[in-house]
Amino acid sequence: MSFDTVLARKWRPRQFSEVVGQEPVVRALSQALTSGRLHHAYLFTGTRGVGKTTLARIFAKALNCRDGVTAEPCVDDISHAIDEGRFVDLIEIDAASRTKVEDTRELLDNVQYAPSVGRYKIYIIDEVHMLSTHSFNALLKTLEEPPAHVKFLLATTDPHKLPVTILSRCLQFHLRPMTPEILIGHLARVLTAEGIAFEQEAIALVSRMAQGSVRDALSLLDQAIVLGGGAVGYESTREMLGLASDAQVLTLLQALVAQDSAAALTQLQAWIGWGADFDRLQQQLLEALHQLALLQSFPALAPDYDVERVELSQQVSSEQVQIWLQVALLAQDDMRLAPTAQMGFELMLMRLLHFRAGAATLASAVVSRPVVEKVAPSAVRAPQSLANNVQTQHVAQAATVDPRAAMFAALGMEKSAAAEKKTVEFAQPIVTESPKAVPDAVVTPAALAPEAYHVDDWQQQLMQWRLNGMELELARKCIRLRTDDEQNIVLAYPPTEQSSVNLLGDRLMQTLKRVASLQLVWHNGWQDAWLTPMQLGIQVSEQAQQGAKAAVIAHPRFQEICNNLQLTPNWAQFIQLEEGNA
Repeated sequence: MSFDTVLARKWRPRQFSEVVGQEPVVRALSQALTSGRLHHAYLFTGTRGVGKTTLARIFAKALNCRDGVTAEPCVDDISHAIDEGRFVDLIEIDAASRTKVEDTRELLDNVQYAPSVGRYKIYIIDEVHMLSTHSFNALLKTLEEPPAHVKFLLATTDPHKLPVTILSRCLQFHLRPMTPEILIGHLARVLTAEGIAFEQEAIALVSRMAQGSVRDALSLLDQAIVLGGGAVGYESTREMLGLASDAQVLTLLQALVAQDSAAALTQLQAWIGWGADFDRLQQQLLEALHQLALLQSFPALAPDYDVERVELSQQVSSEQVQIWLQVALLAQDDMRLAPTAQMGFELMLMRLLHFRAGAATLASAVVSRPVVEKVAPSAVRAPQSLANNVQTQHVAQAATVDPRAAMFAALGMEKSAAAEKKTVEFAQPIVTESPKAVPDAVVTPAALAPEAYHVDDWQQQLMQWRLNGMELELARKCIRLRTDDEQNIVLAYPPTEQSSVNLLGDRLMQTLKRVASLQLVWHNGWQDAWLTPMQLGIQVSEQAQQGAKAAVIAHPRFQEICNNLQLTPNWAQFIQLEEGNA
C-alpha cells in the first residue's frame, strides 16, 4: 500500500473547510487571519489523530500565501511545497526525538535570520511536552519575544506536562475528540468517494474502536478494506476487531436475566472457540449493561435502541443492573491481574450469574450492620456492665438493603474511600470533665476482650499484612485483643497514644479492611500488663544499651584507664551531653 492509497494520508485536510469536527478552533483561526490579530505562538492540544499537526500546517499555508494572509490558504507553489514537506521556511520538529538542550539551541540560532521564500518563518514543534527542562528554559525568551517574521506552532497530547511559563506565552486551542456520529459520517464520505462498498454497521464498529481519533479510524478502515476483499462488511470487520456481535451480547444478557448458566456457558464456549478478544468483550458487556441502566433511568431514550434491549431492561430490576455494573467495573482489575484475560472474564461471568439483588445471603451482610444515632464525636461511653447508674443508648438496625453495599459485602471489599463506618456506642457514666475524642470506630468495653495477644504474635501478623508507613507505626503502638468475632479485630492503645489514634485511626481502619477484610474495633480500656510492639522495641533498645554499658565497664582496658586516672564514669552526664549536642 503506497502513501497515495493510505487513507489517513490521502484524506488529510489541506484546507480549513476540510477539517472535520473542529469548528470552534477553525473559526477562531480564520477570524484571526482575517482581522490580522496574529499571535506569535499557538499551542494545539488534544488526543491523538484529531488534527493538531494538520491545523498547524494549514495555518502555516495561510500565513505564507502569495496573495496575502487569508482565512483560506491559496493553492499555489508554497501550498504544494508545504504539503510535500519541502518548504524551506517551515521547520517541523519532532520534540520526542530532539529533547536535548543542544538541539533547542541549534534551532534558536537560526531564528534571527529572515525567511528565504515565504512571509513568515514557521516552527512547528510536535509533542512539545517531550522537551527537557533545560530545553524549555532555553526556549522561554525567544518564545516570549520572537522576531516579527517568526511564528511558533506547538502541538502536544499532554499539555499538563508543559511548564506554566510556556503555557502563558501561547494561545491555546484544545481539539476535542470526534463523536461516533461525526466519525461515521466522515468514513461514509471517504468510502463513497473511493467507490468502496460498505455496511453502515461496519463503519459504526470502526468509529467506536477509534475512540475519537480520525487517524485511527482511517487506519482501521484500511485494514477492514483489505480483509473484506475491497469492501467493508460487518462480519469481517467484527472478526478483525475481535468483537462479539450485538446479538451475542444480547444473548448473554438474556441468560443473566434468566439465570440460565447453561446458555451463558454455551455463549462463552463459542467465544473461546472463535478466539475472541476478552478485554474487548468485557468492554462490550459493560457498555450493554450501561445501556440497560440508561433505559431504566431514562425511558424517553427507548426509541434510540432496539426493541429487544428495551424489553430486556423491563424484565430486570434496576438494583440488579446496578450490581452487574459494579461487578463489570471491578472486573477490569481482574482482567489485568488474572493470568489470562479469559480467566478474568470467566470470573466476572460467574459473579454476574450468582450475585442477585435482595438475596438473603447478601441482605444479611447489610441488615446486620448496626446504625447509630448521631452524637458528639468526643463521646467515649462505658459499658452498662461497669456502671449500674448509667443510661444506655439503643442501637437501631438497618431496615433496607443497599444493593451496592450488598455486592461489596459479598465480595469482601470496601465500598469506597469513605466507606460506611460501623459504630457502637455505650452509655457514658457521669464524669466531671469531657473525655478525649476517639475516631468513629467501634469502642468496646474492657470486659469484651480483656486478654491480649502475645506481642510476638501481633508483630508476626503485622508482617503478614505488610502494613507500612504511618498505619504500621500506629498498629505497633497498639496491641490486639482476643475475641470470638472473626470479622472484627480489637485493638487497645495506651492513653498516651490518644492523639495518634484520633489522627490516624480512620486510615488504619480502611487499610485493615483492604488487606485483611477485617472491621477495626477500638478498645479504650488499657491495662498496664499489656505490652505493644513499640514498647517492646524500646525495652529491647534500653536493654541493649545497658548491656553495652556493662560490657564497656567490664573491659580490662577501660578499668585500667579508670584506675590510672582515678575516674568514675558518669553515664547520666554522658547522656545529657549527647542529647545536648543533638
